[in-house]
Amino acid sequence: MTNENTKELILDKSMELFAKSGYAAASMRDISRAVGIKASSIYYHYDSKQALLDAMIERADDLTSELKGVFSNALKKTDKVGKEMFVLTGLHFIKGYLMNKKIQPLLRILECERFHSKDADKMWKKMMFDAPMEHEMKTFEELMERGIIPKADASKLAFEYQAIISMGYFTGNDKATERSLGDFYDKFFL
Repeated sequence: MTNENTKELILDKSMELFAKSGYAAASMRDISRAVGIKASSIYYHYDSKQALLDAMIERADDLTSELKGVFSNALKKTDKVGKEMFVLTGLHFIKGYLMNKKIQPLLRILECERFHSKDADKMWKKMMFDAPMEHEMKTFEELMERGIIPKADASKLAFEYQAIISMGYFTGNDKATERSLGDFYDKFFL
């Protein structure tokens, strides 16, 4: 196994253990057993549990940037946003991002740790609300500039949209999320 593969395996197994047992409860020895290597070997790749958590966050940030780039490029190539595509995009944000196997466990870890750590709380809020809201505001501003939706307050649109996405994520009710996204579309799109 290459160093890079070992690093990814350590990261994946750490994420599983942190999500299952909690960050504080999982030890480096537990991680080494899950990976099938000596505990001292983990320190060759990551010098602490905090370094593991930081690497998970960095990996999530990289994935987020990649997905935003794909979305932005697709949006630039379209002249009209249809209702079906709008609804599917919202559902994909939930399933493809928030429930992504590299994102959802990290969100669970941060959600548990946020009550013990201001840094974890800040990161959880950034991933769940702040970064998506910023992206959504920019998206709605672009849609308004291009005449795809009428002029409105982009922050209010982003807030309402984010509320629907959060409802979908926390309830897992796809049908209600689809209806709410469809209603949002009917209300704001030309």
